[in-house]
Amino acid sequence: GFIKSPNFTTRIVLAFAASRRPYLAEFARCVFHEYHVCSVSPGEVKDPFLWNAVIKSYSHGVDPRRALLLFCLMLENGVSVDKFSISLVLKACSRLGFLKE
Repeated sequence: GFIKSPNFTTRIVLAFAASRRPYLAEFARCVFHEYHVCSVSPGEVKDPFLWNAVIKSYSHGVDPRRALLLFCLMLENGVSVDKFSISLVLKACSRLGFLKE
């Protein structure tokens, strides 16, 4: 039920990612991957807000490389990219040293 709700998952991801406790952020990411990436139903609306929340948790966390991998997965799954997605990917690239001034 409720764990499959994009709204609920988004709240968990944002709250746990902000907590600075890696195990909580990882739990939220696992919920996201299990219920919103691996078990996508045909015709399901793919909201970029939820994806961006998880990408943000990676790009601002200890593993910005995973933000880039998730962004690629976002594109593969046909999720619309918005200005926030691009901003978060640029943040991850910057943290990895891929961008030059």
